[in-house]
Formats: sequence, structure tokens, C-alpha cells
Amino acid sequence: MTGWKEGIRARTAWALALAVVLAGCATDGSLQQTSSRSPGSALVQQMTFSALRLDIPRVGREVERLVLPNGLVLYLASDRSLPIFKAYAVFRAGSLYEDAARPGVAQFTASQLRAGGTAAMSSEALNEELEVFGISIESGVSSETISLTVNALAKDADQALRLLAEIVRRPAFEGVSLDTYRGRVVEDLRRVPENPS
Repeated sequence: MTGWKEGIRARTAWALALAVVLAGCATDGSLQQTSSRSPGSALVQQMTFSALRLDIPRVGREVERLVLPNGLVLYLASDRSLPIFKAYAVFRAGSLYEDAARPGVAQFTASQLRAGGTAAMSSEALNEELEVFGISIESGVSSETISLTVNALAKDADQALRLLAEIVRRPAFEGVSLDTYRGRVVEDLRRVPENPS
């Protein structure tokens, strides 16, 4: 019988200890902050800011729209504050437009546009010419588009546009590059179980 009474006493002691701890956590209104704002909040309230103004270029004014004979639409905008040239070529050709039986075609095409050379230049010759002029042409892909981005000095804009046109109009998709890409994709797929992230 003594074991039973000791169990009740132990449970009662624990309940009493818990009640004391919880009572210590309860506060009356005197311990609460008198202001709901922090000192930092007061500083922020004193700050003044000018209204946010966005100057979005408008087609027809700051942006010129041209349609080439082949249907390609160009938007031209000029900013002469720096001696640089930037161009973006965006095509409706992303992964949404892929045949379900051939997934990955958009990614493959985007990677090979830049790395595969052209009908007139091998990938090595293209890379060398880009390097000589300090021109950067990079490709990208999204669910809706394939894009090429060109960065160059303004004095080399004609050369950059010539190379961009060559890449877009006459891509070569060289065999060595295709094999390299295929191998890289196969290797990436093989490693998926090793790195589940």
C-alpha cells in the first residue's frame, strides 16, 4: 500500500511544481510593453523617401519596333550612358513546345546554338573570334523561350551582331559538340541517385 501512496504523492508534487512554473510564466499587465513600437520603428517613421518612379520605355517612343522580312520582330532601345552594346534574341521555343516523346530538345538546342559552331565557322573559330573582340554570346532556355544574350563594347557592335546572326541563321550543331553534350547529360543522369538533392 505504501507504494501506491508514494505514487500519488509523486504525481501531486510534479503537478504542483508544474503549476508553480506556469504561474511564473504568467504576467500581469505591468510587465507588458507600454508601446507596440520598437525604437527602430520610430526611426523608420521619421525617414522620408521620394516617390518611386519607374521609367518604362514605350514602344514607338524610346523603343523602336522592326519586323524583318522573315517575320522576326526586333525591339531596339538606345542607352549611350556607357560604351557597351547589349542585345537579346528571344525565340518562342522553350520546353513547352517540345514533343512529349523527345524531352530535353529545347535545352539541347540552346546549349548547341552557342557551342556548336556555325556553317561558316567551327566552334573553335567562333570562340577565338569572340575572344579576340571580347564579345560574350550566351544561350539560355526557359519553359517558353530559347534566348541568346550578346555583350560587347559599343565599337564592336557590328561584329557582335554579325556573329549573332551567323549563330541564329546557320547553326552547325557540330558532331563533337553533340557527343560531348550527350555524354554530359548521360553522366548527369547516372549521378542522380548519388546526389538526390
